[in-house]
Amino acid sequence: MKKYFNLIIFICLVNVSVSQNKSVSSRTLSEQESKEIFNETVKAKFAIKFKVFRIYEYIDNTGSNYLVLTERDYLKDSLKIKNDTIKAFLFNLKNNQLFLLNTIKDFILPKKEESNIWFFTKYVQLNDVDNDGQIDPIVVYGTLASNGLEDGRVKLITVYKDKKYAIRHQSGSLDFERGIQLDKAFYELPNSLQTEVISIMEKMSEQNSIIFPAGWQKAFTEKKTIIRE
Repeated sequence: MKKYFNLIIFICLVNVSVSQNKSVSSRTLSEQESKEIFNETVKAKFAIKFKVFRIYEYIDNTGSNYLVLTERDYLKDSLKIKNDTIKAFLFNLKNNQLFLLNTIKDFILPKKEESNIWFFTKYVQLNDVDNDGQIDPIVVYGTLASNGLEDGRVKLITVYKDKKYAIRHQSGSLDFERGIQLDKAFYELPNSLQTEVISIMEKMSEQNSIIFPAGWQKAFTEKKTIIRE
């Protein structure tokens, strides 16, 4: 009898886990949807002043949420648009009202000869990594400097329970120029989330010209907050 009771409990737990996974989703809003939800009145209320680049909707056990990515361009030519500032907004929708949860803002550093900053949407993630029913946004962006991505900056911002956890990387053509700085609280995140961020960094290293300091993965296991060559 006890075996059957345990089996029933196990099946119930599996069903709960499956239903949670089904209730978690994310998507990119169409241009029309973006304009309807974030109309001029809403943008004025929340001081969304830059050009809206992309809006994601993500749904979890907190309800409907939105990640709004905005960029301010300062240079336009026939080949490329360059930005000097970016800002991201995270909203929760309750009773048909938007509530601002958090913001992320950064800008180019002229002293470092940076010429462009933008969101790396290829690496932006909206997943429930730790399987607790809430999506944990990971926002990634970077800058171009005199040697492109080789000496630009990269930042990975994880938002967990409405708090931000940052990893900042300064790229460089020479070994001594490269360095990673982590918020100490990053190591308080669930292991699954830490592993996910490391996985994103590994993909960035493989797919781009971003060079992280040698041995950086080992330094993460040692919970270092400053990592240099």
